[in-house]
Amino acid sequence: MGIKSFFSREGRKARGVVKLGRVVQNPKAAGEDRWQAMLDLAKDGSAEAIHALLTRYTYTAEVGTRSRVTDEQEKNLVYDLLTEMGEVALPEVRKFLLSEEGPPGAPKHSISFALRILDEIAPDPDTVWEILREVIEANEPGYERDPSRKIELLTFLGGWVKDPRVSEAIIAYLDDADEGVRFQTAEALLLQGHDLCKEPLRVILEEEDESYQMRNRIISGFVDNSWLSEISPFLVGLDEPGLMQAAESLVRLPDRSMAREPLVKIGESRHCSERIKSRIAEWFVTTGTSTHGMRGRLERLLPKGYKVAKKRVERFPEAMREPYVTLALESLMELDDQELALEPMIRLMRNRDIPMQIYIRAVEFLAMRDWRVDKKLAKAAKKALPKGYEINEDGYFIRDLESMDEPFLTAVGDSMLDYRGDDEEWMIEELIGVLVNHNTDERVLDRILDRFAREEWSVLGDETAIERRLPREYQLHSINHGQDFRIVRVLARI
Repeated sequence: MGIKSFFSREGRKARGVVKLGRVVQNPKAAGEDRWQAMLDLAKDGSAEAIHALLTRYTYTAEVGTRSRVTDEQEKNLVYDLLTEMGEVALPEVRKFLLSEEGPPGAPKHSISFALRILDEIAPDPDTVWEILREVIEANEPGYERDPSRKIELLTFLGGWVKDPRVSEAIIAYLDDADEGVRFQTAEALLLQGHDLCKEPLRVILEEEDESYQMRNRIISGFVDNSWLSEISPFLVGLDEPGLMQAAESLVRLPDRSMAREPLVKIGESRHCSERIKSRIAEWFVTTGTSTHGMRGRLERLLPKGYKVAKKRVERFPEAMREPYVTLALESLMELDDQELALEPMIRLMRNRDIPMQIYIRAVEFLAMRDWRVDKKLAKAAKKALPKGYEINEDGYFIRDLESMDEPFLTAVGDSMLDYRGDDEEWMIEELIGVLVNHNTDERVLDRILDRFAREEWSVLGDETAIERRLPREYQLHSINHGQDFRIVRVLARI
């Protein structure tokens, strides 16, 4: 750079970009300084500025007491800034994906964010693929001390658009020296779901050289892609985690007729656990799948409380025993379907063998649902509910927090603190009901008070009752001369 260029406007601008880039590249700089530098680089918009932004992905910054900005927040900011720039950032993103700019000893920096940016700013999938092909060629299969870049690439490709070119390009990674790379390759191939990967993956099952984790994932992936005939011989030999993984994939298949034979085969395995048998039994009950041709086999594996009748599996909640009561309730709560779940849940809640923990979960599950109980079922429902829970005149589950005791108060507090719905007023009202009840456990009481202090929710109208329950760490703060009240933390707990 000549002397005139050095002092020119362009020269000053270039030096400014270099200076900002040094701040972005410095993991020991204050997070606020890096944040501002990244914003200034985005305003510049030059190729040098884009490259400097991308270098933020070459290290992980430790969050110190000086910074209120996390490493993940900074990286997300770079993602937002570059995707807003659009296609103009594409050349630099390509260079970054193919370069090695990491610290000494680990020069192959992370590319996971850059791959996402590429997919967002490229004009079409073909443009993305041309760059991805270059990245694949630059990270070929084989031994590597740090294979993390290959794993990031394969993870992205598995979730990218389904394209036969992807499967063709990555099959060779099944022979990589690193087990993690091989597993991620299988994951990506199964997610892509093209027939050309069936044979090489089936060969892995036959050779039995890979880990149980790899074999289990291949079998569940074959199920997800409805390639059932290829894995049928391997089902019985799976370990318990593999059987569970395969069963979970089978119960999600839209074609029930395809799932029933493999599920029964899993139930017949010597490694089949009580949890898996319960899952299979519940699937037959809730789907109403025909048992034609397999009644004898099913009767041998069905837990107590399930029977085959009229070519269907039926559930008899009163006759069930643990752990099947718990497992059945868990399955019904996963359904979250009133027509299928409400009546059997109420009947199971009246079972004498039900453990208190799952009983509390089931009661709170119903209290959090907008499910209406008809008159025929209301009588049984009332008998199944504990003190503090009722069914109102309209047939809906409600809580009477004034009459409630522990451990149900804690369960209500936890439910409302985890609530993510739109009815904030109802949530606050329920939390106040738990707060003012003198039977509430200190653990949930402290969590509720902390939430009120952080959210600055109004407690107007309940301030007198709440003040009696406040520990020394909290106090009521009057706003606008007593027109409103807030809970504030006044002393940190040591």
